Amino acid sequence: MKLKLLKKLFAVFLICSVACIHAQTNELDTMASKNSLLEKNVFRLNVLSPGIGAEFRTTNFSSLSLNTGITYFPEIDGMNTKNRIGSSSGLGYSFEPFLGVDYKLFYNLQKRSSSGKNITYNSGNFVSLRALTLGPAISNNILRQSNYDFLLFASWGFQRSYHRIHLLFDAGPVFVFDAKGNKGFYPILFRVNLGYNF
Repeated sequence: MKLKLLKKLFAVFLICSVACIHAQTNELDTMASKNSLLEKNVFRLNVLSPGIGAEFRTTNFSSLSLNTGITYFPEIDGMNTKNRIGSSSGLGYSFEPFLGVDYKLFYNLQKRSSSGKNITYNSGNFVSLRALTLGPAISNNILRQSNYDFLLFASWGFQRSYHRIHLLFDAGPVFVFDAKGNKGFYPILFRVNLGYNF
């Protein structure tokens, strides 16, 4: 029952994301007729999820990001909460290597540019679809049922650059499955990252 409700919330989130994109059609059409406001290539060193990343412009208002490094993964019902390593109390955690692909659709770059706000290094708001693969745990206190997990996200977020310092925040629901067929759903997962733009 709970999983059905979460799936419905996920569907509503996706519909709202599409509506947000559609509402920005005029702005995107205007952008498409001008030079792109997005940087062609941005390379980053990430600190909070230690690793490296690259963001490539795919259209005048969208980009594709590739990232790899180490990340934190929480407990998710149906995936990794059946057993704990050591104590059963406290916060469950797992630090794992990851490889991620993120397609971002920016919707306010023209408005930011017109009002004199910073848009360097693709500073703007976006909706995104993201896929993430997690490898064997480096350190954890939860027993994973598989060494490989796969995550699919739909999210809303923003990224800002302060000179070369990069700040990213996004949030949205995530569907998780592993190599053994286990699956789970997390209604909202936050991502915060701090990094350096090259």
